[in-house]
Amino acid sequence: MKKTTAFRLFAIVTFCSCFLFSFAQNQKTLTKIEKDSLWDYYGKQISLHSMYSVNYQHYMDSFLTIANNKAYLWQQKGMPCFKSGKYELGMTYLDKAVEIAPKKYINYRAFIKCIFTKQQTSAIIDFKTGQKLLGEQYEMDHPNNFWISVCYLQLNQLDSAKIYMERCNKWEQELKGEDKDHRLNAFYLGIIEYEYCNYERAIQYFDKALAWYSNFSDAKYYKAECCERLGRKEEQLALLTSALADIKQGYSIVEDNTIYENYPYQIKKSWLEMTLENLNKKE
Repeated sequence: MKKTTAFRLFAIVTFCSCFLFSFAQNQKTLTKIEKDSLWDYYGKQISLHSMYSVNYQHYMDSFLTIANNKAYLWQQKGMPCFKSGKYELGMTYLDKAVEIAPKKYINYRAFIKCIFTKQQTSAIIDFKTGQKLLGEQYEMDHPNNFWISVCYLQLNQLDSAKIYMERCNKWEQELKGEDKDHRLNAFYLGIIEYEYCNYERAIQYFDKALAWYSNFSDAKYYKAECCERLGRKEEQLALLTSALADIKQGYSIVEDNTIYENYPYQIKKSWLEMTLENLNKKE
């Protein structure tokens, strides 16, 4: 009798355990289906709205309530902030993306710090961390060493800027060959020599950049500055006049993000107009 009762009790416990396990699995499946449905819904809603709109941020916040471990969503939430000048706010979201997926977003954050938020020292740390994690990589069409050089240039650390840009050139030449268009590499090496007051050497680099991009108004402007310091007034005037014509047609540093932020040493049309006006007054 005792054995029969014990057996029945064991059977009941086993049945209940199996039932509860099955119920829990069904609940998990249901939750996953619901999340997948919400994922599709929020993804669609976000795609229907401008990234600068209140609705975009509203749906992005809702999306993150079910997927707050998705680095891509944090990056996408922060991106409109950077493009609209809300740098500190945007960085709180981008930091979260880097925390979740450092290998994917460390170099991107470094780029944002270099071009948008102007945190050059912090950008260098991120780019060098990226090199340790992934080796030399391209970010926004340029290798880590290119950006590290630009950061050092912005800090007036010219020796370091030159070292890293030369490393960049060497790496790209080994990777893609001598014929690769290095217009920005040459431009910034010209700027480094210009800041060193090595005007003849700077002109050589600007000429190299202009050989790849003949309407490069920024290179013409700084070449004109070198000519002025070398006493080559007629060449200076011709270059400035040509640069003004180019920039009026939209020819300047050609990078996707220049519609949001000027790149280091990128000129303005007003600079050219003012410089030419002052030259004409002197004559």
